Amino acid sequence: MSYTKIQFEKHILSPQLDIQKQTIAGNDLSKILNSLNNILEISETFAEKDPNVGKMWNDIVSDLIASISSACSGFYRSAIVNLRSILELSCNTFFYLDHKIEHYLFEFENAKADKYVNTLVRDYSFFTTKYINSFNSTIKFNETKTDAISLYLKSIYSSLSDVVHGRYNSLLKVNNIAITYEKKSYKVYEDLLTKTIGIICVMYIYRYNDDSVDAINALAKMTGVVKE
Repeated sequence: MSYTKIQFEKHILSPQLDIQKQTIAGNDLSKILNSLNNILEISETFAEKDPNVGKMWNDIVSDLIASISSACSGFYRSAIVNLRSILELSCNTFFYLDHKIEHYLFEFENAKADKYVNTLVRDYSFFTTKYINSFNSTIKFNETKTDAISLYLKSIYSSLSDVVHGRYNSLLKVNNIAITYEKKSYKVYEDLLTKTIGIICVMYIYRYNDDSVDAINALAKMTGVVKE
């Protein structure tokens, strides 16, 4: 099948409006909007504390809005693919806070963007327990076990990568190419979104030693990697 302009509007654009209405009618969107609001809060802190690194959060926020919009329009796999980019960029910003030379090379020498989550954990002990201890944090939250945060990062990154690389069980359209509202797929996205933004909230709390925002604390605790 090939598309004309009229067919594209009828079969691609118009169904999205119907899916958006069904999504809003069938879900309260509170988890998604809470995640977005928390990311906006974190991005503002980055912009204030470190404007150079904080600039990257413009793309993170933009990617998150695009991801949510895709999920609400029936493009669930595309929405999940965006989540991996959000996790990668977020981890990069936390990494660059403490690695100014790497950030300089990244920004001014256009260095290769190869600081993947697994690479950060493996090569830099990123957010392992000993890494966190270097912050001298006095927050009230404790890890549930040694390296709980870094292990969670690797786990959620692996789940998102399965979707990005098309592992068969993560595919959503093998039986039907039509763009339709699928509540089950929406809930899969919602769960992965909450997990992804939740671990970003955990990193924010520890790195900035800031447990003053109740909404961020609540989402962080949902990951199960920290406890009071």
